[in-house]
Amino acid sequence: MDNALATVLPAPDRKQVAINDSTGWYTTSLDGASSPARQPLSDQQNLGDILFWA
Repeated sequence: MDNALATVLPAPDRKQVAINDSTGWYTTSLDGASSPARQPLSDQQNLGDILFWA
């Protein structure tokens, strides 16, 4: 991921976060057990409110 301003959204269980930067969407665990993984939403346009964990 690059150094651009990122959006960080915690999961409802507070065990994961979703991160969006200029390169796409990623998810990772908060305990550091996994590296950020690119998500399919990376190729979609950002329109309106973000409902990642909905």
